[in-house]
Amino acid sequence: MIRISISRVKKWRNRGEWRFLPTVTAEGIEIASDDHLMPAICKKLIEAGHEPSEMCEAYRGEMLVFKAQPIGKWAEGRGLVTQEQPERLRRAKQ
Repeated sequence: MIRISISRVKKWRNRGEWRFLPTVTAEGIEIASDDHLMPAICKKLIEAGHEPSEMCEAYRGEMLVFKAQPIGKWAEGRGLVTQEQPERLRRAKQ
């Protein structure tokens, strides 16, 4: 099981202006970007020699964020469930 840590780092634009940049780290590989991080880190893990069938979990601190899924599924961009939102959670139309 591969543990992926999600965090953020402070990136300075100039001497007086900064922002937080999302980062992911796993097996010594770190990626910092505003783009989709889970597919990017899983592609790097596969390039580093891990099998696409290996499972990974993502944590922010000690909190589980994404449950165990194969890194190959994440690398293909299919890690998140993209189903329609249930009716009970939709906003009422005005």
